[in-house]
Amino acid sequence: MSFAFENEIYRPPDPEAGNPNFSYDPDTDPGGYLHYGAWTMKLFPNGPTDADMPWTPHKTFHTSYLLVITYAFTPVNPLAFWNCSLTGNIFTSADFLGVIDNKKICEVGSCCSNFYDKPAFSPDALQWHTTNSEKNSAGLCPVMEEEAYCMEIIGHSNENCLEYFVAPDQLLTNIICVDIIARFYLKCPVFKTAISTRWKMDGYEPMTYLEQNTNEQIIVIDSLVVYGEERICSPHSYYHPEDVKGSDGGSPEGSSGGPVADDSAAPYIVLSSLFTLLLL
Repeated sequence: MSFAFENEIYRPPDPEAGNPNFSYDPDTDPGGYLHYGAWTMKLFPNGPTDADMPWTPHKTFHTSYLLVITYAFTPVNPLAFWNCSLTGNIFTSADFLGVIDNKKICEVGSCCSNFYDKPAFSPDALQWHTTNSEKNSAGLCPVMEEEAYCMEIIGHSNENCLEYFVAPDQLLTNIICVDIIARFYLKCPVFKTAISTRWKMDGYEPMTYLEQNTNEQIIVIDSLVVYGEERICSPHSYYHPEDVKGSDGGSPEGSSGGPVADDSAAPYIVLSSLFTLLLL
């Protein structure tokens, strides 16, 4: 079961496979948790089934290294931990200000309307505006597309709330695929050579594993933590049907734009880890 990227003008490169041993020891664990859990879904090669419901993407172990190393949790938390109905937190129109890095994206009251009244893992949308504004400013990023903006502001609720998975093949609302956010960050001139990750880099994969990947692959790996969505996500062409393979849309300048990444790990600079203190 793979992402629906066959018609996309940009197809994210495969992360290096790795071979996680689930020891969560930075000195001995080869890593590759995001490739194992989110990119290939080794434990669920055909996707989740009815027997796997209620479903959380964390069952794939793609975040297990992050949970252990960064948050000192167990590799897999009880399902109740991801039950957002227990908190009663929901998104409202006031959570979506429509501006990142002083660049207007959409109008308050219509921005991200598909998330209104949907579960929120934590009431921290305003913090995510600050975090993304700082990151995009540092990266000299262009205006975010609304679909990417919405996902960054909901603070990973799509992965952290059981309620977003109505059935094995049905989401509560449209969720973007990893190609959209990777494509956006590749348009940021600084991020082509300097990495700004959601967490401290060695907090979600061993550094020995990340060093095997190119800058573009690391952008994909970092984004897969929150953009897995079990292959029922919506790729770029869902929102922009004019941009399909063979159109003039093209891949982001400097990207591989193909199914296989460059074998040589391009040098990179760690710019910052802006999201370390924000839970998942």
